[in-house]
Formats: sequence, structure tokens, C-alpha cells
Amino acid sequence: MVAIVSWVAVGGGIGLLAAAISPVAFPAGRLGAALAGAAGAFLGGGLFTLLADRALSRVDVLSLASAATAAAVVLAAVRSAQFAEPRPQ
Repeated sequence: MVAIVSWVAVGGGIGLLAAAISPVAFPAGRLGAALAGAAGAFLGGGLFTLLADRALSRVDVLSLASAATAAAVVLAAVRSAQFAEPRPQ
């Protein structure tokens, strides 16, 4: 349980940091960026823990690193989707 809370905290922090330093506002604001970062970190940390067969009972540096990376990827995807053009029909 401690690992999950740490992933969500790291992802939320990365989302807030990304929203603060971004020159253009995120589509859902700072709260949306924090939630997107937390969701990405949850998925990344969970996927790493499952694939590496690690325990959730303690904080692991590698799972935190994978959570942070996944949070950054999700935030980049949200950011690029903001500027996507609709397809002509």
C-alpha cells in the first residue's frame, strides 16, 4: 500500500511541476495535470511491479523511477492531444 501511495504522490507532483513550468495551460488545468500524472504513475509503477515480480509492501527506487517515467509519458500525451487537429471527413 505504501508503494501505491508513493507512486500517486510522485505522479501528482510531476503533474503539478509540468503545469507550473509549461508555457501554455494544460487542457484541464493544474488539477487535471496532477491527476493525469498520478494516473500515469499508478499504471507505470503497477506494471513494473507486476512484470518485475516485486512486493508492494515497501518503496522501491526502480518502481518509483518507472512511475515517474510513465507519468511524464502520460502528461506528454495529454499535452500533444491538446493541439491535435480533427480529421477531415
